[in-house]
Amino acid sequence: MIPDIFATVFRVAAILGYHNVFISIYENGSNDQTKALLRIFDSLTRAVGLRVTIRSSHRTRGAFNHRIEYLAEVRNAALVPLHELRDAEGETFDSVIFMNDILPCVDDLLELIWQSRRQNAGITCAADYMFHEEIGAPVFYDNWVARDINGTALENAPFEAVFHHPDSSQRYQHHLPIQVQSCWNGIAILDPEPIYRPPHVKFRMAKLVEGECSASECSLVGNDYWATGYGRIIMVPRVKLAYDKVGIHISCALSFTNLVCSVYSTSSIPLGATSPPSAATHVWVVSLMTHVPTRKTVLGSARMTACLSKKRVKSSTSSLVPSTSGAGGGTELETLTGRMSTPSGRRCPTEQRCPRP
Repeated sequence: MIPDIFATVFRVAAILGYHNVFISIYENGSNDQTKALLRIFDSLTRAVGLRVTIRSSHRTRGAFNHRIEYLAEVRNAALVPLHELRDAEGETFDSVIFMNDILPCVDDLLELIWQSRRQNAGITCAADYMFHEEIGAPVFYDNWVARDINGTALENAPFEAVFHHPDSSQRYQHHLPIQVQSCWNGIAILDPEPIYRPPHVKFRMAKLVEGECSASECSLVGNDYWATGYGRIIMVPRVKLAYDKVGIHISCALSFTNLVCSVYSTSSIPLGATSPPSAATHVWVVSLMTHVPTRKTVLGSARMTACLSKKRVKSSTSSLVPSTSGAGGGTELETLTGRMSTPSGRRCPTEQRCPRP
């Protein structure tokens, strides 16, 4: 898993320019070959002029630590160098990209970067799938975080039955970007303005004493983006991600973005774009190599973050932006019924609307 993600980062960095990329890796609690892989990665990145910082810690989740509190702490630790660089050198970034333990194609990441800027989104995510042995097909995976515009959880179901919201379901089946309440789904791109500026949004656990629903730190950061006026949260279903070798062949075959998981050349561009993401003048990559206790525990799992500089206007409540598709033809993006106002919130009236950890 880690070598696959490193390979993707190298290829994306080659497109954006090695000199435009900064990598920060936070590792803790790994008891496999993670540290050895990091030493190799450190040497390779420096050889091509790719800036890299690797920090290790013996901190692990204690017996009495809340799972979400621990995960939030780890994610925030990975973002520390982002603030340090701003404070020391005045360098700020345009986008923060978190990559979970998925197997991404290069064009997956480039497409999401393109869509996040095209849509001027607060958060942009992909769609992730796991192969379901019983039905012999991939099903949507991360419905713990993903919620439609009404706040209803998406289904662990095949492609045509993921959304309950009719308009969103139609767009999903046509591979069109969708306004949602929250999502993460393997890769999520965040506008860092709410992180840089007051109230300085960060990953956290729920405020249970205030009656807030117990939820993922990734769900809660979406709530906080809504609260700060950055609630333009977009899912891009044409980018389909997988967590295993079986799923990746299926997801790449289904995806308009990656008909074949091929290596991008420096002349390649994401679908819907006329050139590579030229606005990416600086890229910040943060990786978490940690023993993260999740429903699917992966020792030494990697979660990555990339930050790209170039100021962008604060997310608005305007309609989704039209763009011409490269592979499917026709118009890629359309208006989603104008439902861009803040959803009703996540007070957990039922378990379906807000499953607990």
